[in-house]
Amino acid sequence: MAADSENRGGALFRAAVPVRRKEGPWREALLGLAERLERPVAVSVCGIARARELLTDGTGPLYSSLSGVSICAAVWRVADGLQLCPPRAWDCPVTMKLEPELTAWTCRRCGAIEMTGDPAVRPA
Repeated sequence: MAADSENRGGALFRAAVPVRRKEGPWREALLGLAERLERPVAVSVCGIARARELLTDGTGPLYSSLSGVSICAAVWRVADGLQLCPPRAWDCPVTMKLEPELTAWTCRRCGAIEMTGDPAVRPA
């Protein structure tokens, strides 16, 4: 995507939505984010959701100057969301009526979800 953003030639009609080109040195930030996502290390689902939003929201900063957010700021927001936050800050459990009955715990900081079979036992 970063390489495509610099390609000013090519077909007139493409299936891809064109990214903004008239904003400073955001290319390096986007390449750094892509490199980080390709590493075989655990990342937070929050960051993955933010990356998906950045790439798919046609009204977002990657595609529209009307979004009010710089591309660099959006990339940093994604990168910040990728951080895991151990130790977790488990919030109130939610009992799920499944077979067997499970309890879902959500981390207040990163949104991670863990399941346990006993509502009295918090995840590690």
